[in-house]
Amino acid sequence: MGFPVKQGQRMEVRVEDLGHKGDGVARHDDYVIFVPGALPGEVLEVEVTSVGSSFARGRPVHILCSAPARISPPCEVFDRCGGCQLQHLKYSAQLGYKMQWVKQALAKIAGVKATELNDTLPSHSPYAYRTRMRFSLDYEQGPVLGFYQAGGKRVIDVEQCPLQSTRANHLLCCLRRHILQRVTREKTVQIIEQTRDISIRNLGRQCMVVLRLRNNTAQAAAGELADRLWGSAPDYLTSVTLLRDLPSGEPEIVSVRGAERVHWRFAGLQVVTSPSAFTQVNVETARQLYDLILQEAGFLPEDEVIELYSGTGLLTALMAPLVSRIYAVDAEKAAVADAREIARTNGVDDTVSFYPADAAEGFSRLLRRGVSPNIVVLDPPRAGCAGAVRKQLASCAARKIIYVSCNFGTWARDVGELVDAGWSLDSVFPVDMFPQTCNVEIVSFLVRPRSDEKSNDSPLV
Repeated sequence: MGFPVKQGQRMEVRVEDLGHKGDGVARHDDYVIFVPGALPGEVLEVEVTSVGSSFARGRPVHILCSAPARISPPCEVFDRCGGCQLQHLKYSAQLGYKMQWVKQALAKIAGVKATELNDTLPSHSPYAYRTRMRFSLDYEQGPVLGFYQAGGKRVIDVEQCPLQSTRANHLLCCLRRHILQRVTREKTVQIIEQTRDISIRNLGRQCMVVLRLRNNTAQAAAGELADRLWGSAPDYLTSVTLLRDLPSGEPEIVSVRGAERVHWRFAGLQVVTSPSAFTQVNVETARQLYDLILQEAGFLPEDEVIELYSGTGLLTALMAPLVSRIYAVDAEKAAVADAREIARTNGVDDTVSFYPADAAEGFSRLLRRGVSPNIVVLDPPRAGCAGAVRKQLASCAARKIIYVSCNFGTWARDVGELVDAGWSLDSVFPVDMFPQTCNVEIVSFLVRPRSDEKSNDSPLV
């Protein structure tokens, strides 16, 4: 059977919608054509680049009629870099589409109708918000340092990124100068071939640079690069660290210069962060997100809380003064070590018990010990909850689940299973933790309906 369009064919299309990956959605005789860079309301001439049974992809050739929401992106490589998808779209419109994508995910994946979904909470700033950026290296056409191209494997050379701070961009310039110009060609090739990526983290007024190595082969060359960087960088660079993934999955940390961990302040807390530990990349908006949780959770002084995927324990320390006991579970040992120190430094260590374990294992162990949580809080990675965790959540006797997610697809899958198991989705708050991208953070609250309520009485069911 033939397709409605052919590869290489040019045609005029009108864009009707914006897909959740940032592509414009057009139709040709009810056949979907995804057009990267196109916005709803625009009329374009496109060239079909690939054809499939259910949709085609096309590249814009000419914009014949542009959308009112279109703006000029500030980044010179936006059209090639895979880091951002929405810089050409007004920020207010980005917020609206992110709420729409969450609503669609609930309906299509979870089978839940969101009638009272809250507006997307804006980011504190639409640019210069990221506290962590991970750069890749390549030597295919000469040494480059940057991000992978959209939909490809080539690394796009990036001199400055508008999503990170001025401090971090200055360090990026220093890194580029030393990697691409000042070390010998042999060592440059060795560093590029044996380094998975280089991260710049800007926490408070301090920055750390982390080189993640494939193995120990490049450690000497990477160490020399670290020494050169340390000698020329400004004083806000407080550490240069090498990481190597061990067979166990835990990273081996080699501190080359400066302190191994960064000390900084967040929401009134004294905080410590290790090079490999996860923290939210948008710290100012993370504070708004945590404030939202504390305001909406309805914590009681006698509550016992199980927190899964607790990370470095920032939310843990903020919740601790409001409840009787928190059991915090996370699989990354470095993150748990940071969380213990944060709890101790901020005087809440008597309230929190930490469990360095996989979420399913830690949750199961606590339930077997007789812990009966009033509230379960979880913030899993993009893959969402493992099947075992979903089953445990479905049957646990807590009165509320607070589910934080950075992936509305896996979140909707998990929420759908919980609703099927008798939970009711009480409220949903999209939070724009990642401006200029198609990612959106979600804070959601699930409750057990009272015995005199039917499951479909929930405002979101």
